[in-house]
Amino acid sequence: MESNSKRKLNNLLGVNMVEDLDKYLGVPLIHFRVSKQTFQAPVDRMKNKLNSWISSKLPLAGRITVMQSLLENISSYIMQSMMLPNTVHNDIDKICRHFIWDSSENDRKISLVP
Repeated sequence: MESNSKRKLNNLLGVNMVEDLDKYLGVPLIHFRVSKQTFQAPVDRMKNKLNSWISSKLPLAGRITVMQSLLENISSYIMQSMMLPNTVHNDIDKICRHFIWDSSENDRKISLVP
């Protein structure tokens, strides 16, 4: 629809015109092409929650438990309603690996399992 037609319809109906439909029940309502940036908020939320835990103070089993409970709560809900891009899956896997093996971008450790 052309912008002039949209504006006329907006004035006629008295409805606000929006470009982004935002979220419903925590899942983004998407009417455009899905990209990595579309799902950046859940990935950032996962990073923030894992950064709040001090992984060096937890044993390996504790880090795995924390990571699994976080994954179930954040990403599974969104993945039930839509398919995530592979880059988002890779980012989530990378965050989880770094948390489990207590490493970071600057301090790399060798994982025991490939």
